[in-house]
Amino acid sequence: MLSPRAVTNLDSMIPLRLRLAGFLSYREPQELDFTTARLWLLAGANGSGKSAAFDAITWALFNTHRGGTQHGNELIHKAADRCAVGFDFELASGQYRVERSLRLTRSGVSGTQGIFQYDAGEWHPVAETTRKAGFDDWIHRNLGLTFDAFTTSLLLRQGHAEKLLDATPKGRAEILASAVHLERYQALHARANTEKLKQKAIVDALDSQRLSPPLPSAEEMENAAAELARAEVTIAKLRNDLTDAETHLAAAHRYGALTERLSAARRELAGAHALLADADKIRKDHARLLELCAVVPIAETVVVTHAKRTDSEHRTERFLKQQATVKQQQARLDHALANSRATRQELSKTLAADEARLAETGQRLRTLAAALQTVKLVEEHAAEVARLE
Repeated sequence: MLSPRAVTNLDSMIPLRLRLAGFLSYREPQELDFTTARLWLLAGANGSGKSAAFDAITWALFNTHRGGTQHGNELIHKAADRCAVGFDFELASGQYRVERSLRLTRSGVSGTQGIFQYDAGEWHPVAETTRKAGFDDWIHRNLGLTFDAFTTSLLLRQGHAEKLLDATPKGRAEILASAVHLERYQALHARANTEKLKQKAIVDALDSQRLSPPLPSAEEMENAAAELARAEVTIAKLRNDLTDAETHLAAAHRYGALTERLSAARRELAGAHALLADADKIRKDHARLLELCAVVPIAETVVVTHAKRTDSEHRTERFLKQQATVKQQQARLDHALANSRATRQELSKTLAADEARLAETGQRLRTLAAALQTVKLVEEHAAEVARLE
């Protein structure tokens, strides 16, 4: 069982993703993403790879699995020649990725390991972590847990949930001390106790001096009195100097304020002189302004009239264009009307001719009908004659 919000002694380690390939029962690459929920449950039949996921985490972090640190070749799937595990997790200092792999060789197995940090959208390798010593040192400094402490306090392996309870008092103390990084507090306690002893020795020495101070000699008393007199003279002189300095400082403040007022008055005077020098120009500009104020309404009227005239010209131009277009359309319609009338006359003539031919055809049909009737009577007569014969 592994909680995504498990707390170690240094940081809050949050599992993010686990990738496996060729590892125990995971022959094909698989990825477990823990970022979509706060609590996860791995369920399945025996041999489906539940415990293998936790073995992958401990192997990636500590190079240790259920079988210990030996026989790493047994972690490789029987149908593969290598295995690889990548474990992403988050600490207070950022996101990290631990990668570890094994490959079968003719002489046995060879492995690699490395730690990467996520920064600015990319994974950057952490220095010295491709070596075993640098890798183990980084894990110890940033996680602060051994394999036993990790699998006892943070990740409870199958069948080992009671290991902490069944351990000896010394073993439980070691596991809990590793889990909470007790050595830091022990070292801090030792430093505090050493400092406490040093300060106590100083206090004891001062108390001894306070309780039994040495008596000064007559010469030391005379020297102290002379030094005190010199100090009092120096203090009096310094007080006089301080009074003089305060007087000079107040005078300096007054002088500064007067200087600023004088500068402002001079600037105002210069501005007044400038205005007086430009008096004629200002009067001319004022007269010109009055003239412009009188002309502006007329100019506005002229502008408005000119705008109306321009608009009227544009409208007239558009009207003339429309009139020309209408005349062109009327000419086309007149031409089409003339053509229609000519066509109508032709059609009238053709209709009259067709009616005349129709009347003539009707007359001929009537004549042919009479002749046909006569032929019919003759044929009937001939048939009757032939029958009588």
